[in-house]
Amino acid sequence: MNLSDLATLVAKANQGKQDIEVKSSELMVNEAGELVVGGRSMTPNDWGWYSLLRKASKGTTARYMFRHPTEQWAAMINHDLERSDQAWVLRTREDRILGVVTDSYQKFDNQQVVRALISNLGEETKIHRHHLDDRFFYVRTLYPNGDFDVGGDAYHLGFVTFNSEVGFRALGNTTFIYRLVCTNDAQLQPHTRMNFRHIGYTFEEMSRGLMSAIDAGKGLKDFYAGLIRQASQEEIGELNVKAVMAEVKKLLRLSKKRLDEISKLYAEEGPRTKLGLVNAITHYAHRFHGDQRYFLEAGAGSLLETPLVGQAA
Repeated sequence: MNLSDLATLVAKANQGKQDIEVKSSELMVNEAGELVVGGRSMTPNDWGWYSLLRKASKGTTARYMFRHPTEQWAAMINHDLERSDQAWVLRTREDRILGVVTDSYQKFDNQQVVRALISNLGEETKIHRHHLDDRFFYVRTLYPNGDFDVGGDAYHLGFVTFNSEVGFRALGNTTFIYRLVCTNDAQLQPHTRMNFRHIGYTFEEMSRGLMSAIDAGKGLKDFYAGLIRQASQEEIGELNVKAVMAEVKKLLRLSKKRLDEISKLYAEEGPRTKLGLVNAITHYAHRFHGDQRYFLEAGAGSLLETPLVGQAA
């Protein structure tokens, strides 16, 4: 799959979407638990309700809603809506409300993200992985000239670009290293991370920021190769493993169970080096999806640049 294919996929997902500008006081919840917008009954998805309640209601939460009868929570929400006069934009697809944002929300939609990537990298640029749903979008793009070798292992430099059209997440970009032999990824954030909330920036500022982050990452292939080479030579002695794992637990905010599972992978797969530990973490990350996997891979990347116990800074 390449960026051209992704552009087609995102355009298809965009069909039927519409923005509706409203005042919060113009909305009401009917007896069926639908949101009535200008006489039209619409159904928010889970994030649609959550984003609405976060802005409108002082006492009703999504958890409360789904545990109580409709008439009970509908009356509470309507009470808050009647007394509110906020300017909102409902992001919808047909009769489904995907999210509620304020009128200060700066749109930078998924189609625009893909167009920006194509303009910088080319439409034939290959994609390692992607995710697209009504809340969240990300794509891992492989930089066309990003391949390199360290100690006989083949790696590839790429970019993780993420976005949300409904206020679930900021527009962002960071660099990752893809190890071909095991398909593990490690996020390398400090040098190229870009993160723009959809409030407080213009479209032009967000577009330039995304392009600058990608351009910065292109020039760091040799730097990352050096990090991997150095990590492959930093041995973790048997007497030092416990202290190192305690450090990893703190750095990645791991539960004891997850730390034990990573420790097991590290012991089974080796080698007993920092790179071996990074590979164990990125291998373990395969068991998860979305934010959990991303966080583990980002932690593995930060570990490459973090001096461990007994190592010089």
